[in-house]
Amino acid sequence: MRILAIGSLHGDDQAAWRIADALRGRGFESALAIQNVDQLLEHLAGDERVVLIDACSSGAATGTLFRFEWPDPRITDRTGLSSHGIDLPYVLRLAEALGRLPQDVVVYAIEIHSAQAGEGMSPEVAAAVQLAAESIAEELLGEGATQRCTNDL
Repeated sequence: MRILAIGSLHGDDQAAWRIADALRGRGFESALAIQNVDQLLEHLAGDERVVLIDACSSGAATGTLFRFEWPDPRITDRTGLSSHGIDLPYVLRLAEALGRLPQDVVVYAIEIHSAQAGEGMSPEVAAAVQLAAESIAEELLGEGATQRCTNDL
């Protein structure tokens, strides 16, 4: 199992990396911070399960945490979910076409306000980071804390 957190040093886009840091602090050493969605392809092959964490801009309240199991019709054909140049659904479809998609893909997305260079994280996203790490850790440990997440975009 692998945990991949997609982010950057800009504003709320730090959220996934901070969640990965919190997960490593809880013993999930496989949590890896990557900067570009296109780097996912090199990290996907060979795993039976992958947890992806990314920022999103769906119009929901800042700090809202979403959880999806790929392929979920609410995100498979949607664009604009990622704060990066390439959408996560696009890369997952490409990985599937190339035979590199793990059997079990769980996507956690945290709604952000801004990913502007030089900005810090918004208070809403900073507060949601620990809740997200706790929810993900509990799910991975089999305690099923996913009810704290919303699945509606």
